[in-house]
Amino acid sequence: MTTPPSVALERLAYTLAAPVLAVAPNLYPDSPVNSVVQLAGAAGAAGIFLAAKSDETGAGRKILRWTPLVLAAAVDVAAGHTTGFGPYWLDGLLAAGWAAAGSFVLPFSRHTRRRNRPALAAPAPQPAPAPAAEPTVAQPDDGADTLTREARMLWERAGMPART
Repeated sequence: MTTPPSVALERLAYTLAAPVLAVAPNLYPDSPVNSVVQLAGAAGAAGIFLAAKSDETGAGRKILRWTPLVLAAAVDVAAGHTTGFGPYWLDGLLAAGWAAAGSFVLPFSRHTRRRNRPALAAPAPQPAPAPAAEPTVAQPDDGADTLTREARMLWERAGMPART
């Protein structure tokens, strides 16, 4: 199975953004990057809340689409509140965990939303009516059931062996 291009690009974006999440709060605490990440996380939290609150179908898919933003904001806030890079390089570990979760879990929820979903209100296909069989020598119209008529047709196709 090949990986769709959208998933490959998404995984690349997660991988490239992880070091920024780990380093930006430590180098420049009042950087616009941190503000943008936190605003995106707030928008993601609002999107998750609205998706969970709605009665429409596909709420789980919407929640999964907003999850990376909320987790990125959580990593950014945690990295901003630790001194340095945190004990045991906690900021780097959190960012690597965010990238791993985004690379291995979330893209699968995204690429299946198109082209793989059957239509919800599509009518079931109706089978075509079978053409009426023409009576033949081996298939007299004697009111026999379908199995008997088909067995007679098989005998006729076989050339009426032993004149049965």
